[in-house]
Parts: sequence; C-alpha cells; structure tokens
Amino acid sequence: MAIVVDLMKRMGVTAQDLVDSHEMTRPVPTFAEIMPAVQDATTVASVMAWRSAWNKMLQKWGKLRLDDISPAQAQGLIAWAHGTAQVRRTSSAPGGGAALKMY
Repeated sequence: MAIVVDLMKRMGVTAQDLVDSHEMTRPVPTFAEIMPAVQDATTVASVMAWRSAWNKMLQKWGKLRLDDISPAQAQGLIAWAHGTAQVRRTSSAPGGGAALKMY
C-alpha cells in the first residue's frame, strides 16, 4: 500500500482524482485509431507475428472503442479466429497449432 501511495504522490495523483476519473477528458480511441501506434511501437518481427491477429481484431472491432469490448466478445473473437485459421501442410504442429496458440 505504501508503494501505491508513494507512486501517487510522485505522479501528483490524489485519491479524489481516482474517484473523479470516470469523467474522462479525452475519448477512448477505437481499435482502428490505436492500431497504427501499436504497430509503430513494436518490432518488425512482432508486427509480422501479430499482423494476422490484429487484422482480425480490426475486421471485427475496428469501429469500436477499446472499452466497448466485453469478455464474451473477446472469447467470441478467439473462437472465430480458431474457426477461420488456415491449416497448411507445412504447419509445425498438427491441425495448425501455431495459429491456434496465437490466441
């Protein structure tokens, strides 16, 4: 607890600020708005590894704000991604395991 209080002091945040935080000063971005920044912040290898997953998120949720997604919707995206994953004969795991493990 002392660490949290010390960190809040350093950041200039009070307990009242946390209570009042529901009044956001700027809107939460959409997936489509935030994805370019995510890609710019990652390595080329990470972009290559995650591009397919990110594209699926953009396809389903591009217009939605980040805080609009429920846990059930996230689970639905995972199920959809598993169901639409391409299994190639050169896959390193039987049944396309690599694609399924990405989620």
